Amino acid sequence: MTRQRRYRPCLSILPILTCIAPAICPTHAADRPNIVFMLSDDQSWNGLSVPMHPDLEASRSPINQTPWLAKLATQGMRFSAAYAPAPVCSPTRCSLQTGKTPARNHWTKAGPSMTAADNYPLLPPVSIRRIPFTEITVGEALRTAGYATAHFGKWHLAGGGPEQHGYGVSDGNLGNEHAYKFTDPNPVDIFGMAERANEFMKQNVEAERPFFMQLSWHALHAPENALAATRAKYQEIGDRHRPSAGLHCRKTSIRVWGVSCRRSTSLASPKARL
Repeated sequence: MTRQRRYRPCLSILPILTCIAPAICPTHAADRPNIVFMLSDDQSWNGLSVPMHPDLEASRSPINQTPWLAKLATQGMRFSAAYAPAPVCSPTRCSLQTGKTPARNHWTKAGPSMTAADNYPLLPPVSIRRIPFTEITVGEALRTAGYATAHFGKWHLAGGGPEQHGYGVSDGNLGNEHAYKFTDPNPVDIFGMAERANEFMKQNVEAERPFFMQLSWHALHAPENALAATRAKYQEIGDRHRPSAGLHCRKTSIRVWGVSCRRSTSLASPKARL
């Protein structure tokens, strides 16, 4: 009997990109590459212009234009059948930090837990809705291994923020509300995050220290804050495709991911001149 492989849409938050720099700084050991991890919010399985599976045309977006991520895909690996740990935000983020499933983390729901007062026939488990200080995060593990660590953007895990969980540099204990403070020309702090990331990489390359950096973009929240040029472009495209409400800021974010990827590759090269 021939086994048929099925492809299903991924869940609403997907770690879309883990860049391990192909060329490491001369003083870095081969087993300690620089690592840049980028996390998008609410991205669909077919949300990029590059197909998630080379044999499935429907696994790419006819609307989003993501040339830098398409280039990156040709140089690396696409996990075409991957799933996010949970269908909602914070439980997934907690799993990525701890390496544990949402059930083991006791965090399976983004909103408040149901109680007996809600009068449901069956009550689901209580979600702790914070990352415990007893957990060892990827940031803590890599810092112990000698890495400089940074977390820029949305944290949404409480617990005192990234700097209480292994990250030497961060934007703080931020949630969704932070996105709305930033408008054109820096919608949802997209360009600000990229600038801080570039400065962090530059400092550590100069110090000849390996680094781990997570960029958790705020887009697609506050799509009305997108660049005016981006909104105009997708207003025209909308006549044909009717993009989703969150597309504008996500498109601007994807544009910045390309800048960040290009910069991280350049900084990791032994030939880089800073």
